[in-house]
Amino acid sequence: MDNNTPHLLLVDDDLNLLETLGEIFKVKGFEVICSQTGEAALAYVERQPMDVALIDLKLGDMSGLDVLRGIKAFSPESECILLTGNASQASAIQAIQMGAFGYIQKPFEVEQVVLSAQRAADKYRSTLALRESEEKYRRLFDRASLGIFQSSPQGKAISVNPAFARMFGYDSIEDALQSIKDVSTDIFVDPNRRAEIIHIMKENPQLRIFENVYRRKDGSSFIGNLNTMPIMDSEGRLIRIEGIIEDITQRKQMEDTLRESEERFRLAFEHAHVGMTLVDLQGRFMKMNPQICLMFGYSQGELEGKSINEITHPDYQNLSFSFMQQAIEGRMDHSEFEKLYIHKNGSFVWGLVSSSLVRNAAGVPLYFIAHIQDITARKQTENELLNLKESLEEANRELQTALAREQTLSHTDVLTGIHNRRHLFELAGQKLAVALRYQQPLAVMMMDIDHFKKVNDTFGHAVGDQMLKSVTQIACAKLRSADVIGRYGGEEFVILLPMTNAQQAILSAERIRAGVAALRVPTEKGDASATLSIGIVEINHELSMEAVEDVFRRADQAMYAAKQAGRNRVVIFSSPE
Repeated sequence: MDNNTPHLLLVDDDLNLLETLGEIFKVKGFEVICSQTGEAALAYVERQPMDVALIDLKLGDMSGLDVLRGIKAFSPESECILLTGNASQASAIQAIQMGAFGYIQKPFEVEQVVLSAQRAADKYRSTLALRESEEKYRRLFDRASLGIFQSSPQGKAISVNPAFARMFGYDSIEDALQSIKDVSTDIFVDPNRRAEIIHIMKENPQLRIFENVYRRKDGSSFIGNLNTMPIMDSEGRLIRIEGIIEDITQRKQMEDTLRESEERFRLAFEHAHVGMTLVDLQGRFMKMNPQICLMFGYSQGELEGKSINEITHPDYQNLSFSFMQQAIEGRMDHSEFEKLYIHKNGSFVWGLVSSSLVRNAAGVPLYFIAHIQDITARKQTENELLNLKESLEEANRELQTALAREQTLSHTDVLTGIHNRRHLFELAGQKLAVALRYQQPLAVMMMDIDHFKKVNDTFGHAVGDQMLKSVTQIACAKLRSADVIGRYGGEEFVILLPMTNAQQAILSAERIRAGVAALRVPTEKGDASATLSIGIVEINHELSMEAVEDVFRRADQAMYAAKQAGRNRVVIFSSPE
């Protein structure tokens, strides 16, 4: 709904009257909601308060007074006008007592109804605006960080805000109002000060600022600025005093501290154990302390007026001037950098420079102040540490490579090079979780080399190991990059086929089975061969929980079903009836 358009609720069981009045009020600029029952009207108002409601006194389902009462319960500000054909004066009085804006008898003049509704809408908007203004003032009053008060001409505190109570050490606003009987003696250290202020304001009644010393509840004092103005009546008599108090104790202390700090700076500048210097905007030494002279081997007379570049290594001459230019242009005010200087005797001196631009109150640049710490010994140590760091980093890289190799081995079956049993279970858990979460198909294939013990007994374990490697190679060659293969144990393998159902998995299984069936491993006793029994299972999405162990167990059952059916074949798991 448009908040700038007056909203009108029409409640009358006469449909023709509703439609007629509704069209008239729309033309007059109202947004209209019509209701033939009181129950429907109240249901709507509960969701969306209205500016004005025109209510028929006698409705089919309830009295118009009940509707009036309900609307006022939901939205006390909404204005209600009752319409009636024949009602007693008592009903009219009762409606007014319940908060009705007006009472109009039928038959009525349409213009009279429209005028009453417009006046009611104006009153509704005025009421909301006044309340919003009062709430805004109250929020400002309550949340202000400065102390705000009103006092009577006799000195009685009329109102204070929370900040005032806190400023003067009172527990609450109520505590302050009850405790402050006379402003002159209860909050002013000088009891005559308030009278002086009132006298000045009477002579020239305008907003003024006075600096005063105030007393807190506990007897301690503070300095504050009082912004105050007298409130006079039409005859020029003082009726109350309003004011705002700002605690400036800290600011006054800061002013004192500033004076003290200026003296401390002078002493610190002269006696500092690090080099300190003032440099003009052209980069020339203005003033320096003895430590600067000691650091670079020059006297104060030799340095005054000398450009800083005259004692700077050529590789670093642009460093200071780049900062100075940016600072003068307002892009930065402070910088810290390392710089290489040249001593008077020709040796190199490393300095850690902390430089700042000093401006006057108008923001005009005056000069630079710089602290220069001799870090020559530290730079030599850093170079040594850098060499050591490089050696340690090389050793660390070798260690990381070894750790990565060990981690790979911890996940890999040493003989076949595929995932070992522990890592296979980890990967299976991840693939299963994804498939269950996103309702994706996942097939699991378990395969076992038929009569593998016979291969070992006949041809030896070396040939058996070669057979395991060859079977693994054949299987890997038939799989996709997204498929996962791992050694389950002994001559058993498990393959995970994401995004694959059981019927699709048969194709992969058959390719692997056929490849192994064609395998021949040459030995001194003749070619060794092998076949595979493969069981396939597809995860069950109907189960709320599906564990890796359960899936592997079903795949194992399917594999043994393949063995029982004659081996060298593929069987899909089927649940027993």
